Amino acid sequence: MPEGDGIVLFYMMLLAESIDHDGYLRVNEYIPYDADTLSIITKTPRSTVELAVPLLRKFGLLEILSDDTYYLTKLESMLGKTDNSSERVAKYRDKQKQLKEGEKDVTVTVTNVTVAELEKEKELELDKEIYSTVISYLNEKAGTNYRASSSKTKQLIRARTNDGFIDTDFIKVIDNKVNDWLNDKKMKQFLRPETLFGTKFEGYLNQGTTAKAEVINLPFIEED
Repeated sequence: MPEGDGIVLFYMMLLAESIDHDGYLRVNEYIPYDADTLSIITKTPRSTVELAVPLLRKFGLLEILSDDTYYLTKLESMLGKTDNSSERVAKYRDKQKQLKEGEKDVTVTVTNVTVAELEKEKELELDKEIYSTVISYLNEKAGTNYRASSSKTKQLIRARTNDGFIDTDFIKVIDNKVNDWLNDKKMKQFLRPETLFGTKFEGYLNQGTTAKAEVINLPFIEED
């Protein structure tokens, strides 16, 4: 047949190339050889490769697996190994499946780590922009010494921000209640995060008052 000697030589070179890899023609676990690579490593014209591959498959000498790996089915028997080609291919497919499942597990782990990191960054950003600023303003206006790092205080502020309130809402609540309670000996003690930022927050925010927030050097207050 045309190119017969070239096809036989090509097949022999494939056997030699795959002998250390149990009949598989691959760069590694993930990258199989393609027709161009086979042409280069065997120094066979591409036209001969294109003619040889379907012919070798027809005679059961070559199989192309689901991941496009070329597998030489007769190599094992030539080497005197007892496993038949179907068992060998089945083992190979199981191994590839395990590799893919391992990649999925790694992807899930990386994704979870990324989400956790983003949440942590979001928490730190909120701590910087809301917690410290709001508590500093409260301490200045009410003469108190609350800490922005307190877990309870942060929980209260986070709860209100989750309700949709923003930094200027906290400032208005502080101003409203400082105006009401600062000079009242009985009520002054309630100028604290638990009272101001608790369940009555929205009511304190919307109470009628003529008091106006003092303009201080804070990034979220604009001077009229």
